[in-house]
Amino acid sequence: MRKYTTLLFDLDNTLLDFTGAEFICIKELFTRHGLPNDDDSVRLYSKINDSYWKAFERGEIKAEEIYTGRFDTFGKEKGVRVDSARLAKDYLTLLSCCAIEKEYCEDLLSYCKEKGYEISVITNGIAYNQRSRIERCCIKDYITHLFISEEIGSKKPAREYFEKVFEKIGEKDKSKILVIGDSVTSDILGAFNAGLDSCLLTAEKVSLGIEPTYRIESLKDLVNIL
Repeated sequence: MRKYTTLLFDLDNTLLDFTGAEFICIKELFTRHGLPNDDDSVRLYSKINDSYWKAFERGEIKAEEIYTGRFDTFGKEKGVRVDSARLAKDYLTLLSCCAIEKEYCEDLLSYCKEKGYEISVITNGIAYNQRSRIERCCIKDYITHLFISEEIGSKKPAREYFEKVFEKIGEKDKSKILVIGDSVTSDILGAFNAGLDSCLLTAEKVSLGIEPTYRIESLKDLVNIL
């Protein structure tokens, strides 16, 4: 008899290749606005963006501070003037149209649906952006619920976020729910806070303060757990 009935998937860099989409969209954005668009500049932006989202997860800043703040910081680091409000708006427009599925994404979701798992997505992010990207890929055909931090008024890894998830999903036995994601500070810590098993998706060797229940290097490896 299988252990789990319900799967809660993170979206970015779990089911969708956010890193790849970000690289494409930021290069295009910086090109349009006459900003440095070499690979090192894109990587710098990505590092800055990640630091803002980590601060958001820790409750140090509000979501709206991310959208312009990351471009302000990029401008200061590069010594260039930026119109952060315009950049933020144009970037979200570009990103909302760019959904790159991770390898084995549809094969895995198809397998899980065929086996009768209830599949939901749990994500921190902008509602319009996340919904637009999901509508452009296979994910929409497999999920029962989409839980976006902006819509439910709480964020991973907060216990309150997962309490709102529990209100909607069918399974009430926490031992039968599995969280799958790539972020230790968001997905794995969130699962720990909520009393859920977790699966960390990463090909990198990382030292954790909290151990996930499982580790996998590819989505295809999840089948061995299920």
